[in-house]
Amino acid sequence: MASLNNWLSPDVMQALGWALVHSLWQCAGVAALAASLMAFSRRAPVRYVIAVGALAVMLAAPVPAANAADLRIPLPEVSAPAQMEQAQDRQPETPAPPAPVVLAQAMLPAPGLVTPQPAPPPPAEPRDDAVDNVIVTAPRLRPEKALDNFIIAHARQASPIAGKIARWKDGICPLTVGLSPQLNQYVNQRIIRVAMTAGAPLAQAEPCRPNLLVLATAEPQALLDEMRAKRPGLLGFHYRPRAEKLATMRLPVQAWYGTATEDFRGRLYPDSPRMALGFDGTYALPTGGLLPDGMSVTGNRTGDGLRSNFTSAIIIVDSTKIAGQQIGPLSDYIAMLALSQGQYYDVCQDIPSITNLMAPGCGPEMKPAALTDIDVTYLRGLYRMSAGLSYIAQRGSIAFNMKKTLGGY
Repeated sequence: MASLNNWLSPDVMQALGWALVHSLWQCAGVAALAASLMAFSRRAPVRYVIAVGALAVMLAAPVPAANAADLRIPLPEVSAPAQMEQAQDRQPETPAPPAPVVLAQAMLPAPGLVTPQPAPPPPAEPRDDAVDNVIVTAPRLRPEKALDNFIIAHARQASPIAGKIARWKDGICPLTVGLSPQLNQYVNQRIIRVAMTAGAPLAQAEPCRPNLLVLATAEPQALLDEMRAKRPGLLGFHYRPRAEKLATMRLPVQAWYGTATEDFRGRLYPDSPRMALGFDGTYALPTGGLLPDGMSVTGNRTGDGLRSNFTSAIIIVDSTKIAGQQIGPLSDYIAMLALSQGQYYDVCQDIPSITNLMAPGCGPEMKPAALTDIDVTYLRGLYRMSAGLSYIAQRGSIAFNMKKTLGGY
């Protein structure tokens, strides 16, 4: 069953199940009709034709049932040029924010906090044409233990409600503000390109409502203080006594994620901030009182059917600390933050990864100039795994896909 979950999404498996259920009464009706027709016919050739026709109709019966169950893959095929044109159309042309930027306006009472800052521009400006899809292959031998440590360090549980690794289910619509217009567009396009490479969903509506904000400001802590006071849900799931610690800018680039738990029947429950203490004095809720009333789960040994989905992501860039940073590695680092929720970005990993870019104490050999093959295979494994598996099974699925693709482990 775990192997089947890795190849088919829960939506497809549910549609196939309903198709088989509906085919039972359809086949029974066809058999009854064929028996009635054969009872009025005495000629053997006619009875043979009726029987063969009935079998053919039974064979085709599940097809319309599957269509009625809405059998489709949730990640649509999109072309790179089309997405590049959408990214260009999505960029606002005037300083006045469009209607979809209500999310950013709601958390910022003073618009000046996210206006472009006079920070020194990066040494190299990006080209006007398409964004290069650069992937660096790590040159050194990567032991299996180092790869496992990378997966453990990067695969974070979104909230204790589901205890799962979160990913995007709704289409991603990025919006970057605070840099120069050219760099804003470059970062948006790079996020879209990496999302297409990883298999993450992209917003199809035009104009789309931004759910992924990249905000560059010279006053990041002031912005976080406003978020904590006015919109604490934008910080993601947390216990309120720890909100101040969570809303602290420690690195030049950091991300905060809004998540929701989806139960087995597809109902969403926002992972909102809570005020509770566990039995051991920590801020962990008791397991028995964790699930909201009415949440449906399964009895599968490999997973309970709950999924963690990103509903929003806010990436804040401290423009005073990125002076001299190349836009290529910086945009790849932002794209990695945009598509996955890691645990330790301030700890240097033992293998070359773009996640080491802002980690103190990391040597140049551990800070590649772009996404590495390890980063890309992790993102692909994240968006190929079955979201309803348990946390351990999710990590195992990602590790299996990475080792199968990379080889040599």
